[in-house]
Amino acid sequence: MAWAESATPDWLALNAIRAITAPPTCRDATGGAAQFNTRLRELNLPPLDFRTNATVEPGFIHLGVVPDAKLESRLAKLPTPAAEGYRLVVEKDAVIILGSDLPGLYHGLMTLRQLVDAQGRIPRVAISDWPDLPLRGTYMAGNAGLEARILQCAALKLNFMLFECNDFFDLESATNRVRWQEAFALCRQHFIEPVPELQSFGWGQFVLAAHPGAAEGIYVDKQRFAVKQGAVQSPDPPLAPAVAIVNAGFDDPHGNPVAGWNPDRQGEGVTSDREGMHAGQGCLRITRTEKGTTRVWQEVTVLPQHHYELSCFLKTKGVTEGTAYIEVYGLKPDRSLGDWLGHAAELRGDQEWQRTAAAFDSGGYTRLQIYVRLQDAVGTAWFDEVAIMGIPGLNPLSNVLITRSAPVIVQDESGGRTYEEGKDYRLVAAPVAFPFEVGAPLRIEIPSGSRIKDTSAVLLSYHQAPPDSMTCCPSEPLYQEFMRKTIRNVIHCLKPKYLHIGHDEPRVLDRDRRCADRKLSNSELFADDVKRMQAFAREADPAIRLMMWSDAVNPHHNGPSLQMNDAAALLPKDIIQCLWWYDWPDKDNRIENSMKFFLGLGFDVTGSPWFNHRNVHQWADTLQKHRQSNPHVLGEIYTSWSDTAVDPWQALPTAAQYMWTVDKIPLDEFLKQEQRAR
Repeated sequence: MAWAESATPDWLALNAIRAITAPPTCRDATGGAAQFNTRLRELNLPPLDFRTNATVEPGFIHLGVVPDAKLESRLAKLPTPAAEGYRLVVEKDAVIILGSDLPGLYHGLMTLRQLVDAQGRIPRVAISDWPDLPLRGTYMAGNAGLEARILQCAALKLNFMLFECNDFFDLESATNRVRWQEAFALCRQHFIEPVPELQSFGWGQFVLAAHPGAAEGIYVDKQRFAVKQGAVQSPDPPLAPAVAIVNAGFDDPHGNPVAGWNPDRQGEGVTSDREGMHAGQGCLRITRTEKGTTRVWQEVTVLPQHHYELSCFLKTKGVTEGTAYIEVYGLKPDRSLGDWLGHAAELRGDQEWQRTAAAFDSGGYTRLQIYVRLQDAVGTAWFDEVAIMGIPGLNPLSNVLITRSAPVIVQDESGGRTYEEGKDYRLVAAPVAFPFEVGAPLRIEIPSGSRIKDTSAVLLSYHQAPPDSMTCCPSEPLYQEFMRKTIRNVIHCLKPKYLHIGHDEPRVLDRDRRCADRKLSNSELFADDVKRMQAFAREADPAIRLMMWSDAVNPHHNGPSLQMNDAAALLPKDIIQCLWWYDWPDKDNRIENSMKFFLGLGFDVTGSPWFNHRNVHQWADTLQKHRQSNPHVLGEIYTSWSDTAVDPWQALPTAAQYMWTVDKIPLDEFLKQEQRAR
């Protein structure tokens, strides 16, 4: 960008402009004109009409798309932009915008919109501009504020929006269907490619809400149950006793706030508070004046395979950006940290004392590590009355999944005879629904004439969903058919060019009998499901292209924990792999190594940051670096997951800036400009 015609600043007043003119071929850019007029209304200026006019006259904003000899002759001195680019000149009595294509013309109008100052003037500049990355997008969950978010993304020159919503699983509803057809039409009007995401396998909440039997269950094989009084007996498991916690109320009479606990920073913001406690003689106070994390922890002994509730009383003051909370991990025999088992609600800002709690299963652990922590924050948090109590566990016959492929099998105590349903027993199924909780157990009644005798015992084999079940069973026909129908409806109703199938963060694979009987590896099961989703999509539209999150098949991400380091090589190479990693700094070079891994296999890739501005910049820089030598790098998809203490959209303008132009302005300078603009 430079000053037009001279090196000194000059301005064009908008009251000198009568209308926007363009040839008929530019009619599709009217969405950009509407966005420009929105800016005029903000300044209480009259909007400009859109006219068809082939001549170039003073007093107009003239639009065109290459080739346009009349406009090109006025812009010949400017560099020729690439795809989605434009040239823009503000003359003393007119404005000319010439797009490399229609999207480029639209983006030129967005720049003109940005140039209008509070006095209704446009600086007399000459611009030649085009994006560094061809795909520039964001993810959006739900359907609230759709139109406003789409228009914001268009103004930021994004050209891709990935939508996830449970509405997609019920497009038979006219309300859902019309809402999304209108949203997709609005995207296309503003040169944004709308893409539906059908979360299914790893985050199976939408599938399991319709078909809870499609959950990846735990297979219970030939468990013995007594038969009495005409029914199979299934007593609730006993409660675990309360867990002994040293100095649970931080009441040490000698004034040591962490007696029995281990602090990160003894004396640095960790102290006892003898006045503001919730109960007892004191409480723990953690204060941070610089953003960071302070933790205090203790090891405790528990019973394995029992259900517990971790709780504490917590209050906060001035906790910004981060949060305060309590959480629990398992400890391995060597006392190294094992699995994360759960955490209570996170508090931020100014909150009065409140009880926070989280239920968890001790699994195979006999030792746990509990943390109270002030995480990635400044401010003060108070903790008091930490407790771990036993809570009712899952009844052996609660959350039993019953489908045609997952039947309940009843055998005699030797396992030699299999009884017949309807003749030897009746299943009185308790309601099983997602989200899975500790529900009423399945009742198995023994009718008269049964071969099962009172006071005997039976062996039961069945599938059961633990309370935290989220992953779908890829071998369950109910899941497969539901996804086939959903994919067909989405493609027929919304006509997308791309379909995103999610498939990120599966918790478990090959856990139940439906999968185990197929004798496939985790990688083979996962790849088979992805290929099935692709086949379903191509039944509905042979030209559609699939996208998926890459973490489950990425050896530099979640692949190792799922035993799927070799899974990516089994996937069709035309499925776009959407990489994501949110840590900054990226100490283990996961972003760079992931890029090299998937590009080496021949996949097209995108990269995804989150709300951290430096993480955003690192992704854009890495993508552009690889894009220069490899066209398989498509671009960036900003993610806006809501489970964060800060505004998940806060870095979207930063992402848009560096998706468009990676190396023109240092990040710190850009952030200062953004701060001043607010």
